[in-house]
Amino acid sequence: MYALLPLLFLFFIFGFGALEGDWSRSITGPRAAISAEAQGQMFMTYRNMVLTYLEANANTPTNSGTLPTADLTFPLGVAAADLPKNITNYVVVGSGTRTVYVFEPSVPGIIDAFNQEFPGDVSLGIATGGDFASDPAGVLSALPAAANISNGDIISVVQIGE
Repeated sequence: MYALLPLLFLFFIFGFGALEGDWSRSITGPRAAISAEAQGQMFMTYRNMVLTYLEANANTPTNSGTLPTADLTFPLGVAAADLPKNITNYVVVGSGTRTVYVFEPSVPGIIDAFNQEFPGDVSLGIATGGDFASDPAGVLSALPAAANISNGDIISVVQIGE
C-alpha cells in the first residue's frame, strides 16, 4: 500500500498542473476581451468629446482638419492619459455639414466588442484600402486622403449638420 503513495502523489501533482494550465487558458480570453472593451469605451468617449466640441462650436466654420485634444472637454473621471495612445480625429467641412472621422490603430477584439455593444451601428467600422467599411453595411464611402487614416484602423464616421 505504501508503495502506491509516491505514485498517487505524482498523479495529484500532474493533475493539479493540468487543471492550473486549463484555468489559465480559460481566463486569458476574458482578459483580452476586457482590454478591447475598455479601449472601445475610451474610443467612444473620445468620439463623443469631439462631437460635443463641434456642436458647442457650431458657429465656428474653421473647425476643420484635426481638433487638438487640449481643446476638448473631458468627462468627469477621464484624463488625456486614459485615451488610447494613437487616437485622433479629422473633420471635413461641407456645405452646411461637417463629417467627423475618429480613428486609431485597431487592437485584437475591438471590432467584436463594438459589434456586441452597438449591434447594427454603421458609423463604426474599419479602414480598408482607402475606404470606410462597416460590418452591417459593407463598404460605405471613400476616406479623405488628408486624414492619413491607415489601412486596418478602427474608425467612426459621423456627419453633423443639415
